[in-house]
Amino acid sequence: MDATRPADDGAHDEPGPGPGPRRRAADGTPAEDGGRARWTGERPRGHPDAPGATRRGPAPRGGRRREPPLEQRRLTYPEVGATAGALPAGYDHLVRSRAVGAGEAAFRAAAERLMGWEMHRSAGFEVRPTAARAALGARVVLRLGRGPLRLEAPCEVVRVLDEPRRQGFAYGTLEGHPERGEELFCLDLRPDGTVVLSITAFSRPAAWWARAGAAPARWAQERVTQRYLRALL
Repeated sequence: MDATRPADDGAHDEPGPGPGPRRRAADGTPAEDGGRARWTGERPRGHPDAPGATRRGPAPRGGRRREPPLEQRRLTYPEVGATAGALPAGYDHLVRSRAVGAGEAAFRAAAERLMGWEMHRSAGFEVRPTAARAALGARVVLRLGRGPLRLEAPCEVVRVLDEPRRQGFAYGTLEGHPERGEELFCLDLRPDGTVVLSITAFSRPAAWWARAGAAPARWAQERVTQRYLRALL
């Protein structure tokens, strides 16, 4: 190669209007910025890696939509308080009960564990409540599992039972919960002295993966319910 001759950069001049020839790059595209050709590896305008482009931040981990703070989330179903009577249509229904003790002392002890979230902890949940005891308007996030498989279920207490022989509460699903609906936990001291825990719920899938796996989700709900019923023994 003749060292006195400039190396061929692959671009060429082409006749065109104006005072001089139009410069074209090796790929045939017109050169930009006063005759500078666009070379292999240079990002075109509008490319996210082009100079001056604004990069978007990373997507939320696991592709999950970022939910608002717990205090700003809304209930996700209209039939608030419906566990007090006939369960609404359009949902899966669950009604289970079990004797968990006998006598007033057992009733009081079980009520303390229920209202202080200990039943949920004993069932295997990580419990993050806004109040130490279940009270009207209190919110709680229940977590089960670890890492990308961790289930997170935010709820709000929508009803409280505080009677001499009946204690309990109902909570409803908030935005970010994989289900929509409500669940009632009720302890009764029966006339014969038996302490009975009853669980009543109506729910339907909300998250896409819960809808896609409706049958496994129902099975999982039944398993969790059985954990609750055993947790106060």
